[in-house]
Amino acid sequence: FEIEQHQECAYDHLEAFDGDSDKTPILSRLCGSNKMYLRFISDASVQRKGFQATHST
Repeated sequence: FEIEQHQECAYDHLEAFDGDSDKTPILSRLCGSNKMYLRFISDASVQRKGFQATHST
């Protein structure tokens, strides 16, 4: 994860959305470092199918 840095992420950036397309609400726009950390937390009281993450370049 190495992209051009800019204070307002005006150029290269990574966007995270709350849904399955770019039409859903944006959660975050990232451009400030060369690392990304994701954490999934569950209380295990209800079991569902989980989640899916997709990566493309």
